[in-house]
Amino acid sequence: MASESWDKTIKRWDVARSKQLATLTGHEGSIISVAFSPDGKTLASGSWDDTVKLWEVATGKEQSSLPTGTGQGALVAFTADGRMLVSGGPQLGRSGIVKLWDAAAAKERTSIKWDDGLLWAVGIARDGKTLATTFDSSIKLWTVPTAK
Repeated sequence: MASESWDKTIKRWDVARSKQLATLTGHEGSIISVAFSPDGKTLASGSWDDTVKLWEVATGKEQSSLPTGTGQGALVAFTADGRMLVSGGPQLGRSGIVKLWDAAAAKERTSIKWDDGLLWAVGIARDGKTLATTFDSSIKLWTVPTAK
């Protein structure tokens, strides 16, 4: 298990033994979300420092730092196969942006912008073709655009 924190750290835990395994540092802002890749080898973290970081779980080493383009924090989620990572959050003001990344290459594939309010959660369907976002009091489903 991993937990994000306002103190700019991520803590990894062994839940069965109720023991902290590691503290990951590297973000310059508070961390607002974390997500494990389906194979458990990579951890993504979204922070108020306008980045998403990818971490190697076994070593705790930072693999990549991705610019979210939100100007604020980022929520994160992996596709079921672990190939894509979704990040999203509000840009400065009320509009927002969701980016889809090639997780292995740490490269942006495409993005979606909106003006519907604050983003509360992001998720992506198992097949990677439908994106779900929640804003204020609504849920929107998006067809994932083709890569740039």
